[in-house]
Amino acid sequence: GRHFLGCLWNMDVLVNLCTSGQGRFSEIQPHGNQYGKWLSKKASNSLQEQRSTGYHCFTASISGPDMQEKLERFYTGLPRSKPPLEEASWILALPHDKQDDLLNTCPGILVTSLCMMSELRFALAAND
Repeated sequence: GRHFLGCLWNMDVLVNLCTSGQGRFSEIQPHGNQYGKWLSKKASNSLQEQRSTGYHCFTASISGPDMQEKLERFYTGLPRSKPPLEEASWILALPHDKQDDLLNTCPGILVTSLCMMSELRFALAAND
């Protein structure tokens, strides 16, 4: 269910993803490319814009309550719980102005993403 502990975890974070005709992502690279077609009617930009720029864009939503629940399950050590690495990666790949907006509306989402990814970085490269 939708609940929150702390600040406004009841919001969703919208992320704009754009890929070129070659399959490279211009902003954020999610796991896999489920939109591999050259042109897509499901894209958020028009077919005309896709043809002229070579980019097609999609909007993804990261649910604050779902992310909070994944974090809580992971940090309390529940069996078979996984950290929300993909969600945190998308949030940390946002442009700085979007991260600033997120910091003002729900700092918990940004701060826990930073902490979790820092923990992962030091766990993977402890000797660096």
